[in-house]
Amino acid sequence: LSTGIKQDGKLIGVFCTQMPPESKPIDAAEADAASAKAAAAMAVAEEFYKTGSGTCSPTLSDTVWEVSLEQVGRLSYQFEKAQTEFALLASGNSQTWMGNAAAALQAHQGYITAEAASPTLVEAMVAFKKGWDSFRSTDASRQLALQVAYITLNEHPAGSKDQLDVAPGNEEYHVAHKQFHPQYRDILYERNYYDIFMLDLEGNCIYSVYKELDFATNFAANGTGEWKD
Repeated sequence: LSTGIKQDGKLIGVFCTQMPPESKPIDAAEADAASAKAAAAMAVAEEFYKTGSGTCSPTLSDTVWEVSLEQVGRLSYQFEKAQTEFALLASGNSQTWMGNAAAALQAHQGYITAEAASPTLVEAMVAFKKGWDSFRSTDASRQLALQVAYITLNEHPAGSKDQLDVAPGNEEYHVAHKQFHPQYRDILYERNYYDIFMLDLEGNCIYSVYKELDFATNFAANGTGEWKD
């Protein structure tokens, strides 16, 4: 869910909330696609077992390592989610669950409307944008430096990067992060969002709560950001 952020009637950015996976009703087409991938992976594993050997590369890129660590950090949640969904389907209560999911979506739409009207959101957007612009001279260098500060050098483990209130340094971005991050982290926990983002008008993700690999990247449709799709 997303909404524009306006100051004196002028659009200055975009506020986005990412819904938790369990709030999305089951899509049969997506389930079929996932089943096909799972079946293909099982077929490969079965062939390896039969022949007693297989071929795979043990070399992973830095991006793949980071993504894998993020996924490992959420494994226990994914197992619990799978068990819950299986129990709902097996018990015949899936329709009730889908109804609850639809109600939750409506509630979240109300939340984001309220956030859009909050003066604090405008203040935060202005502060983060000012900090972003002054942090480095180019978007590419800002992305690299901010990801190093808030992901790579973040002492908290993957899946808990949001626990860092502020990275070392006296830059304006860090001042804004220290002031506003605890507030939006609390909102994320309270409303069970998966993540919260702020984007500038160029499509740069100038703030996120969880600090995953899409943080500080560009989401413009005509841009080159890795996570724009």
